[in-house]
Parts: sequence; structure tokens; C-alpha cells
Amino acid sequence: FGSSCRFFSSSCPNGTSQHHGPLSTPTMAPPPPPPQAPTAAAQAQEAESLIGPHGQDAGLGNWSSARLELRTGGRFDLELWRFYESFAHQPSDAAAIEARRAAEAEGRPVTHQIAEVRATVAGTCRVGRADALRLRGLQRQELNQAFAKDASRMVGGHPTWWSVDGQCFLYFSEEHSHWKANAVRTAGGDGVCNVGLGKKKAGRGWAHSGVAGEDPEQALRSGEGWFEVLEGDWEHAEVEVKECVDVFALEFSSKQVVFEERYKCGDESSEEKHRADEAIVFHGWRLGRAGDLRLVLPAMPEAHVDGEVEAAPSLEVVGDAPSAVGATNFLGDPDSVVLRRCARL
Repeated sequence: FGSSCRFFSSSCPNGTSQHHGPLSTPTMAPPPPPPQAPTAAAQAQEAESLIGPHGQDAGLGNWSSARLELRTGGRFDLELWRFYESFAHQPSDAAAIEARRAAEAEGRPVTHQIAEVRATVAGTCRVGRADALRLRGLQRQELNQAFAKDASRMVGGHPTWWSVDGQCFLYFSEEHSHWKANAVRTAGGDGVCNVGLGKKKAGRGWAHSGVAGEDPEQALRSGEGWFEVLEGDWEHAEVEVKECVDVFALEFSSKQVVFEERYKCGDESSEEKHRADEAIVFHGWRLGRAGDLRLVLPAMPEAHVDGEVEAAPSLEVVGDAPSAVGATNFLGDPDSVVLRRCARL
């Protein structure tokens, strides 16, 4: 379809009320005990609604918008939506309107095209503290933040580590036997798909750890031996690496995806609904329990017009175990979306 595209957002009202009844007796009651902070288990069950996309990569993924409902009891509902609208004549929105008016005045047909897809995923969600590190001391400020371990996306035989906003990542360079800091392509980096051994940007990065020993992860957790590129030269960097305890990881599991598709081309239109009974697993990370949530979207099974369902090529399923490998965007980086809390349910 053409380039004219509309994105829609939603808003969520929120309000509270309280009522104070009369005292049952005129005697003074003892003051109530101070409220206790909710436990980690209770906080994990707290219901909330998040919407997106937000942040630097908003609108660059495979979906126009996303809404995630985290419900009590460890349940979730995720709705992804993609919408395109175009006309036959449309080098720009203004030109499309003018071309449509001219065509109508001359009696020429104008083709109006719409494509809308909704994918609904429901299942269970587990919340826990992520294995995360915080870097400090680098000249490139975007690297001085928390990075969470993502065991589902490997480079150099080891898990990658991602900033909570999904812009920067740390990976193990097999060629140099140390950890490199890089970024997704939209953030000016080389992209995670290009830095592995044998790839065109293999071993590249903005900073690196000391040389790894028998346990490569120990080099990442140490502040010794770090270097950073400054004005084209590698310079020694005084880096502080500490464990970060306020990053939370969310694991989503679902056994079914429901697709709703609507197409319109001129006077012809169709609406279809498909159900894919396929197990999928995907992940999210957030800083604190109320911060923005970076959700790495799953690779969806494909529903065909005749109702048959097959796994997408990027969804790797081994035996009966669902894959946690997420989808990629058009640049080859993870197809992720940053969601922001809207209102409590």
C-alpha cells in the first residue's frame, strides 16, 4: 500500500474515591498500624495498563501500536495493531487530497486502500528481578546506564545485555575475547545482527571490557581493563560496574494468537478472523516496578486466508518447547516497543 499512514493513540481515565462512615462508638479507637509496603509477590500481581509505542524508535517496528494489560493472578492480554491507508495518487497527504479532488471532478476513479491487522495474545506472565549491571564512567553517556541480560538473543555464544530503553547492547566478541558496547542502527550503532563473528561489522563497538578468562562474564562484571573510543583512538577508561537490583524481567507465555484482518480496496472489502494455536514465549524489561516497559515482541505465526496456520520462518520451535526468540524489525534489530503506564485497572 502507499505511504500515507495514520497512527492512533488512546487515553485512559483514572480516578479514585473514598467514603468515611460515622464512628460506631464515641470512644477513641487506637490508631491503625502504619501501612506495610507490599511484598514483591504482591507487587508482581498488581494490575496495570500500558500503551505505546514511546521513545526514539516509536513507529519503526512491525506494529503501529500496542496495548498491554497486566492483570491480577499473573495473567496478561496484549493487543497489537497495524493500520495503513492510502489513495492511488499520493506523493504526499496534500497532493493526495488535491489529486482525489481532480480525479473526482474529471470522473476518473480513485482507489482507496485500507489494511488493518489486529493480533491479540493472552496468557500468563511471570515477574522477577533481572540479572542486570550498571555501567558508570564512560564518556559516551548513553552507555552509563543499566543493562539487563537477555539469554534469548545470543552473540558469540553468550547472551547479550540490553539497556532498558533497548537502544544500546553489550555483546561478547569472539575474535577479541572481550565484551563490546554497541547500539541498534536507529541509535547510530551497527545493529546486533551485524556484529557477530563473520558478519560485516564483527567485533565493532564504542567501548570494550578487559580480556576474558575462563568465565567470560567475569570480565563484563569487572571494571578493570576497559577501553573507549575517543576521537578515533582507543583510550583507557575508568569504569565502575555494579549489580543493578532495580531492573525487573517479565516472561510472557501464550498458547494462542487471534488475528483479525480487514482489507478494503475501492468498492471491495473483506474481514477475516483466524486463530493460531501455537505456543510462544517473549520477554520484557523495566527499570523499577512503575517505569517504562521495553517489550520485545514475539515472532507471530502466520494465518493464511484459507484459515491454515504455519509458523513464521523466524519462530524457531524445537520439539514441544516454545521459542523465546523475538521478531526483528526491517533493520534486523529486535522488534521491540516501549510501553508506558496508562492507568491501574
